[in-house]
Amino acid sequence: METDADEVLKELYNIMTKISENKKNSDNAEQNAALFRKILELPRSQSADSRSKRLASQFVGRLFKDFPEDQPAAFEAIVDLVEDDDLNVRKQAISDLPKLCKDVPVYVAKVTDLLVQMLQSDDPQEQPLVNNALSQTLTGHPAEALTGLFNQLTHEEASDLTRERALRFLTTKLAHLALTPPQEELLARLLIDELLYDVSEDEFTTAVNLLAGLGCMRGAAGRQRLVDAVCQQADLAAPFDPASPADVARLSECARMAAKHMGRNVSAKALLVYYLDRVVPSIDLVDDSASGPGLADSPRLGLLRRLAELSSAAGSSFAVTDKQLSALLDRLLDRLPLPPTPPPTPMATSSNDNEEAETDKVPEEGEIAPAVGEPELNFSQIECLLFAFHRLAKTNPDFLTACPDRLADFAKRIGYLSQANQVYLRSLRSAVRAPPRADDAVPTPAAAVEAAAPSTQPDASDDAEKAEKAEEPEAAEPPIADPARLREVALATAENIALLARDLSRSPPSYRAELAVSCLSWRQLAASGADRLGKQRGEVSDDEEEDRGGARRRFAGDQRSSDRRARDRFGGGGGGMRSRRGGGGGGWRSNRW
Repeated sequence: METDADEVLKELYNIMTKISENKKNSDNAEQNAALFRKILELPRSQSADSRSKRLASQFVGRLFKDFPEDQPAAFEAIVDLVEDDDLNVRKQAISDLPKLCKDVPVYVAKVTDLLVQMLQSDDPQEQPLVNNALSQTLTGHPAEALTGLFNQLTHEEASDLTRERALRFLTTKLAHLALTPPQEELLARLLIDELLYDVSEDEFTTAVNLLAGLGCMRGAAGRQRLVDAVCQQADLAAPFDPASPADVARLSECARMAAKHMGRNVSAKALLVYYLDRVVPSIDLVDDSASGPGLADSPRLGLLRRLAELSSAAGSSFAVTDKQLSALLDRLLDRLPLPPTPPPTPMATSSNDNEEAETDKVPEEGEIAPAVGEPELNFSQIECLLFAFHRLAKTNPDFLTACPDRLADFAKRIGYLSQANQVYLRSLRSAVRAPPRADDAVPTPAAAVEAAAPSTQPDASDDAEKAEKAEEPEAAEPPIADPARLREVALATAENIALLARDLSRSPPSYRAELAVSCLSWRQLAASGADRLGKQRGEVSDDEEEDRGGARRRFAGDQRSSDRRARDRFGGGGGGMRSRRGGGGGGWRSNRW
């Protein structure tokens, strides 16, 4: 016995048969249009079951292009089926959606918009169908599909999950999609003008990586356009608030992404100027309380590393001002102590008191005098500031020599840094050459005089370090657990400082040393391959042919061995990007970050 549902199914088949027969006679167009509208109405009847709804979806997809006047109603009918409670009906409607726009491109954007909304479905049977349908529309009509996709991405009510999955789909699909130059330009415009205007931290990184993969962004002009878009996202018109973790995070991430794509003819001049004018003078006000152990960036160290990377592409045409160099030099001198005061030479020494004589003797050449109040050196921050100062002062070589007092003070401090760094280099090289052990520790620098003169004047940084060790907060990035790798990174830091300090210790200070940004310690840490830390450091010299061997050979040296070891945190941790889209604290211009 036939049910009402069976009758609906039978009627659908009869309608399709009549439409097929009428197509042979053009005079029956009106009759076919009426029959098509009947197909759209039957799934909404109470008698329609899953079978009739799925069959109606197939017929609508097949006939959609033949009835232009009824296409809006047909699209709404498919949308109703996509939202049906029956999973099988939804699956059929999803599969039929690409058929609507196969021959009617005007509906590609609408279909894509609908499919992107469906990406938030967690049903394992729907997800592959939605992705496949999106792939069909993007492959068949890239320009229209991209427009529809970005309509949903930039919609103010789009959920985080929808945006995340849409960007993930786009990233995966673009690797296998051959776009024409106009289509690539359209995608670049949509990413820069639409998406980058309102993104979260993760979305920003994904969007920049998508841009970098486009053919129109691979030349110098394209990469400069990319870097300019990143700089615009940094909101350089706004003042820098060192007390705002969101401001620090946004600026550091924008600088990191800009530096990643800079080159010989590509620079982030506007961002570098902002760093020198706004960030450097207040860098020490940045809260580093979230720092942790390891080599992950602390907020302050992250900003300093970005400063070094930005300065690497400044070029000779960059006009650094005396005010900017003064602020940079002040931050560097804050981390370069004056040589410690040696103890007075004794009037007389008893020949029978060997222990007292050994304690009071004057340091020999190559040794560092015991300190009165041991200063602390943070070599990680010094590497960043020294590199930036060396690169930028090269464009204004008279800056130091124009003020004799400033030059004399700088010479004392840089000379003492060189001594302490050489002591630290010896301990590092010994540790690198030694066979690895399970309990290996990484030598740490301070003033390289800890054994001779324990500190009697602890400062706030000492207290902060003790508090960090006691609390051990979780770092934003996992610390490096491999002692051998830690030693290599520390060695790279010390060698970079040795090369730059030697150049600046000359009279007058020289700026001939060539240290590539890829040789900076954190860049070497991120580099892949067995020769990650084997890059040669060379120096341009007219009269020292032996300098060609690089810093490692020049500083391997003939210094006396020393078992004095120091302390300094290499890098810190924590901080980083903490705010999310819609989270507190703001960050990006539109509150997403």
